[in-house]
Amino acid sequence: MSTSGLPLMLRARFKKTAVFLLIFMLLTGAARAQSADDTASVKSLMTTLNSYNSKFTSEKIYLHFDKPYYSAGDTIWFKAYLLNAANRKASAFSNKMYIDLVNDSSQVLQSLVIPITVGLGYGDIKLPEKMHQGAYTLRAYTNWQQNFGAASFFQQRFYIGKPDNNSWLLSEQHQAVNTPAGKQIKLAMQLKNMRGLAVVNEPVTVRILEGRRGIAKSDLQTTVDGRLNTDLTLPPNTNIRKLSLLLISKQDKNKTLRLPFYPNTGTDMDLQFMPEGGSLVAGLYNKIGFKAIGEDGLGVEVSGVIVNGKNEEVATFASLHKGMGNFVMSPQPGETYKAKVKLPDGSEKSYLLPVPQTLGISLRADAISDKDNIRIYITTTPDLANQHGYTLLARGRDTVYFGTAFNFTDGYYNTLVSKSWFPGGIINFMVLGAGNKPLNSRSVFVNRHDDLHITTAPSKTVYAFNDSVAVNLNVTDSKLDPVMANFSVTVTDDAQVNNSHRLTHINSHLLLASELKGNIEDADWYFDITRPDAPKALDNLLLTQGWQGFNLSKALITPVPQPAFWAEADNSVTGRLTNFFNKPAVNYPVTLMSKRNGLMVVDTLTNTEGRFTFKNLPFTDTIAYFIKVHNKRDKEAAVGFEVQEFKPASPTPPDSTLLMPWNVNTDATLLQYLKNTQKRVEDSQLPPGVNGKLLNQVNIKANKKASLPGFGGEEVYFADVDVDEKEMGNHGNMSLLEYMEKYVPGFHSGPYKGYADFLWVKGIITANIIIDNMPVTPYWERMGTLADFMKRMLDNIPAAAVKNLVVYHKCLGKVWISYIVVKTRTGNGPILKPTPGTYVYRPLPLYLPRDFYRPRYDVKVKAPQPDLRSTIHWQPNVVTDASGNATFSFYAAGKPSTYSVVIEGTDMQGHFGVSTSKITIAQNAGDGKKQAP
Repeated sequence: MSTSGLPLMLRARFKKTAVFLLIFMLLTGAARAQSADDTASVKSLMTTLNSYNSKFTSEKIYLHFDKPYYSAGDTIWFKAYLLNAANRKASAFSNKMYIDLVNDSSQVLQSLVIPITVGLGYGDIKLPEKMHQGAYTLRAYTNWQQNFGAASFFQQRFYIGKPDNNSWLLSEQHQAVNTPAGKQIKLAMQLKNMRGLAVVNEPVTVRILEGRRGIAKSDLQTTVDGRLNTDLTLPPNTNIRKLSLLLISKQDKNKTLRLPFYPNTGTDMDLQFMPEGGSLVAGLYNKIGFKAIGEDGLGVEVSGVIVNGKNEEVATFASLHKGMGNFVMSPQPGETYKAKVKLPDGSEKSYLLPVPQTLGISLRADAISDKDNIRIYITTTPDLANQHGYTLLARGRDTVYFGTAFNFTDGYYNTLVSKSWFPGGIINFMVLGAGNKPLNSRSVFVNRHDDLHITTAPSKTVYAFNDSVAVNLNVTDSKLDPVMANFSVTVTDDAQVNNSHRLTHINSHLLLASELKGNIEDADWYFDITRPDAPKALDNLLLTQGWQGFNLSKALITPVPQPAFWAEADNSVTGRLTNFFNKPAVNYPVTLMSKRNGLMVVDTLTNTEGRFTFKNLPFTDTIAYFIKVHNKRDKEAAVGFEVQEFKPASPTPPDSTLLMPWNVNTDATLLQYLKNTQKRVEDSQLPPGVNGKLLNQVNIKANKKASLPGFGGEEVYFADVDVDEKEMGNHGNMSLLEYMEKYVPGFHSGPYKGYADFLWVKGIITANIIIDNMPVTPYWERMGTLADFMKRMLDNIPAAAVKNLVVYHKCLGKVWISYIVVKTRTGNGPILKPTPGTYVYRPLPLYLPRDFYRPRYDVKVKAPQPDLRSTIHWQPNVVTDASGNATFSFYAAGKPSTYSVVIEGTDMQGHFGVSTSKITIAQNAGDGKKQAP
């Protein structure tokens, strides 16, 4: 458009306006381009993260146990739920679950492999009668879960008791007073035996240990009423959290009792402060979470004030639940702050807050005040307000649900995020800066209130002794519509089982405990709808403990790396074949054979990568597969095998936290359970899950003979090791050498008086190895040491191929020597060389669970023996029909009591249900029929 005809002033104004419009268009165009670029960048980031999540979809495991504690000789009954972390539906990744019972020395004592069908499985662990009492951990995991580390495994820690007639029952009280010389402890104890009688005039040594180091000691003698009283002083700077109390009988050194010891003066409380979003920023409005922890590692209630460097009060605080709470403040630049707390002894203690940052961003997320939305408040210091390229992400359950690019306006960015966008559970909000660098993180809990509602209706109000009990079950969803779902049911005797000791249930574990690191005290409490403060307390928990580990840099690697551990989605055998040049052997015929339950022969061909797979093989408790490779002319091929073999997860380091033994300040319920378990073991009474009649106990005074004869055919007594095929079969293709190095005490190789290496067992040289009655030393060609040769012999034999292993020692003249005697399943003797083109694959045997023992009583006939069951009924597979109904039944025991009925389960669509109800058993129950209203 020409301006030549316009007046000069108008022409000048037009030019200025045109320049302004041009600048405005350029700026708004740049802003739109910037916005479009930011949006595209966020979409690309979300796509990349979700691509990673889809390849590394995690699993969640929950085990429902029949009761919260156990004793030696009892049986642990459990139901396993294996769900996809993203949608809480049945996991399609794994059809096997590995269950380990691990002691506090990180030794795996028992292992099971249970089959998983549509995300469900169940099993049992019979605890040995002769096991040591102490703390044990039951862990459950899949091979796929090993990609995410041991923190993703399900783990439950128990103290397993083993009462006997020599056990002490200890009642202990103490007082602690701070003195200039250290803490003075006034101990008052009383010892009783299992019959409740005082331990009279028994000399006892009492020690206080810091870790393993003794720091205080007193030699005492019990009084006529079994009491012990003493004063002990702890040295200054004692680490209170590492203390334990040890009692040792001077009459019997094997009679000891060790328990965690917490002086509980209140002065050793640890108070931690966690700013919301991760940073305490000067000049900004900050919410700060706090958690007070006592000497025992558990939360303690606390209150106090926050003061600045001038001792001026700027805020107050008080915990809401388990020592956790929050307060708000606006810290000033260059200022320092501390919390002043009143301690139980009347003294005051100060705790420093984090130093405020001069630059930074504050992230606040409020999921409490608005029932429909999550309110997000992001503020920044002026220096960062003009920067661009910020991203807000919302993620959880292996999914990024929400992402937006934003810039600060006047130093803040606020937004509402609808709760309807998210499933129930923990949602994490993260602020990213330039280069997708994480700046802030905050987790909140979204409660969809979509739990399953379970109602139980016993057929009677009161039942008689040995009566048949029938319970009707009805399940509805949050809209009261009927639900088809799968449940596990346990019925326990309240006189023996205190269900308040249960640490978690299916809902609180899968939605909360499995998502957070560290210990959560009483996770069920946060899901109790009768507690109005539960949502706020749960938010405080996430403020102080909800730091989710998510490695963005790892997730952004392209291409997405291959998982180190494969998913066992079906029962298959997979491997890779290579030729002499270590290249893939393509289109090679591979045959798999098994003689279990008849001959099975399956053929396949290797692919272009030399890989072969035999899918959908039958499940069985024990099996061995023989794999044979042929070349294209149907002749045996000498090729290399790489068969995928499951490798058990390494035991994690033992938990340093001591559990309180069963016989310290024991409540009557637990003591009654332990006494009944002891009596059932001693009387050889029929235990749950065992069908048939037990024979009367026979006392055999002769020494037990080992399974295998010795080197010269002699009978072997006092064997150092005597292992059967059941134990060996639990270790798959682990070599016999690996097994002995791991499980045989004192087995190693080393020199003798400067000579070459030998094999040793408990300090005695191994003279020979006998495999299927054939000594191996004649095959030694003096190449390398004898120890190396023997180790090669042992390394050639898979542990699962061993039928019996015996290690023993004997004296020849004045010299002690040891022998290793092996009997293999094949009986073919020593394996000098592996056969080319063949491979024997022995997967770990699957455990087939036992049926829970259900006695059948005639109410009119008195039972010949007292019914000492603590678990009255266990039914791991109760399924509701299309109307939401199901029924289960059992027989009551022959004594008055109340029973707790605990029901847990899921509809396999991400919804869970928990129910606890009571049933009464009375001697004079009448007909017990319900009366019409």
